[in-house]
Amino acid sequence: KYSDSTVFKFLHDNYVSFELRGGPESILKKYASPIIELERREEIEPEDDVKLKDPASLEIGIAVFPSNDVVGKEAQNVLERRRYVVTYLTDLKSNQFYLASKPTVFYYDKKNKEEAKEIGRILNKQFNRYFSIVEGAGIGVPKSIQHNNFRVHLIDIDVQKVGISKSVTGRVFDAKTSSPISGATITLVSNDFEVSTRNDGGFSLANVRKGDVISINKENFESLELTIGEGDNYRIELLGLMPSSVYGTVVQSITNGPLSNVTVILGNRRVTTNSKGEYKISISNDDRSAILEFNHPFLESMTSKVLLRNGEDIELDVRLKPRILTGSVTDVSGMPLSGVKISIDGDNVNQQATTDSRGAYKIQLPIGGDRLYFTGDRVAPKYIPISRSTNTYDVRLELDDFPVILTGIIVYQANSEIPIERASLRLGRTKIAEYTSSKGVFTLTTSKSELKNKTLYISKKGFEPEEIESILSKARLRSTKKGEVYDLGQIIMESDEKSSSTSVSGIVVFDSKKKNKDLVIGANVIAKGTSNGTITDIDGKFSIIVSEKSSAIIISYTGFKTKVIEIDHNSSEINLGIITLTKK
Repeated sequence: KYSDSTVFKFLHDNYVSFELRGGPESILKKYASPIIELERREEIEPEDDVKLKDPASLEIGIAVFPSNDVVGKEAQNVLERRRYVVTYLTDLKSNQFYLASKPTVFYYDKKNKEEAKEIGRILNKQFNRYFSIVEGAGIGVPKSIQHNNFRVHLIDIDVQKVGISKSVTGRVFDAKTSSPISGATITLVSNDFEVSTRNDGGFSLANVRKGDVISINKENFESLELTIGEGDNYRIELLGLMPSSVYGTVVQSITNGPLSNVTVILGNRRVTTNSKGEYKISISNDDRSAILEFNHPFLESMTSKVLLRNGEDIELDVRLKPRILTGSVTDVSGMPLSGVKISIDGDNVNQQATTDSRGAYKIQLPIGGDRLYFTGDRVAPKYIPISRSTNTYDVRLELDDFPVILTGIIVYQANSEIPIERASLRLGRTKIAEYTSSKGVFTLTTSKSELKNKTLYISKKGFEPEEIESILSKARLRSTKKGEVYDLGQIIMESDEKSSSTSVSGIVVFDSKKKNKDLVIGANVIAKGTSNGTITDIDGKFSIIVSEKSSAIIISYTGFKTKVIEIDHNSSEINLGIITLTKK
């Protein structure tokens, strides 16, 4: 019954078709096993970021085998809806070309491969068949038009599966008022083809098959899907969506007092509570549930979800909890500090707390509070700004009352190698039973807080008294086994011989482009020709007594040019104002 010219075809909707030619004997000779493996069909998807040519510039010839006008017209209609220029080749003899053995899209210009894939994707979706994409040899297609020409071979398309298309008409109305709805979008789901309703609510869709699904969408109306049946005309009613809102009052959870300036957020919409803590926020028609966020800079944020019903307003009252700030306080070495006081100044209240034995604390943030203050008998005070993004603040404080040693050496200004012994020293106005040794050395045991706040007074009969302020900025810190030592170095005292002298003062700054010049701290200021000198303090200021023996002062600082300023002794006091040092 079968001959060597017999063709066996293996077809499956989800697999690429396969053919065997020949009778049973020749097939068994060619194949060792009667097992046929079919390749699974994959839908052709467009590649990302590929820019396709305008369909109106491309020409497609369609051939159907076996000949079938229903299939041919269906392919022509679906492609023309996409604006392709389509020719249905019904007379295959006068349009001689190679006929493929399976559904195929031929292209003749290598640059048109992606366009061919797009055509195959459209037909695949329409006919539920895989289309091969092949670069053709151009048989039957003149070279002059091959750059924009394609051939589609529709082979063995099952008419029953394709179905017979028809035109469908209808009108869309408001379900409540029965008024026609214009501008509604009617979409044929199978190929995403869209039309819009006219002013009378009417629409028309061509090439629709029984079982196709159309979707109807209009802003402020519920969406609807309709399955096409036997009928050709449909009346469609859409239910209008009524706007909703969420409203309520926001209060503080402890005091129950109303909270103003609470920000209520829903998506990209936001409102603020009034002085009574009241708010109202509108809900988009397409929302079915809403998540509201309540934010206040001095209270814990909160989110709440509400379920919405068409046209109904939902009441939602909210209680916001105060923010609780926590943390630990330690010294610079990491040891916990107990008894440290923490305070926050709010709009109408001062909130306070104290660290426990572990250095831990917990304090409520009052409304209006923007910084934490840390104070104590043994620590240097410190404050930290409060952020909206965190509730934890760990702090390290410097101890302020531990014992320290202040030392230095006092010498006669005319000869720095001659020490002044038995000079008396006072820290502040309190007499300290301490005198310099035979080598002019002194050592005072005191506290860091004393050095920070008090002036060192030095006196000796026959010498001008000396006063040293801002001790910590002028002394050099050394760490020893006994603790911290602040060394003032060499301190020069002048003889109290009656002579003409001038008090010279000024402020030393860097040469800077800043509007407010940078102050120079620790610049050396020396009376020329003497060892009488001083250094600038933390404000860049200096003051020095210049005897008539010296005609100028010399100002120097590492990395900058030394400056010499002549002194006129006709005046007892001279203020040089701002003195600028320039880089070397």
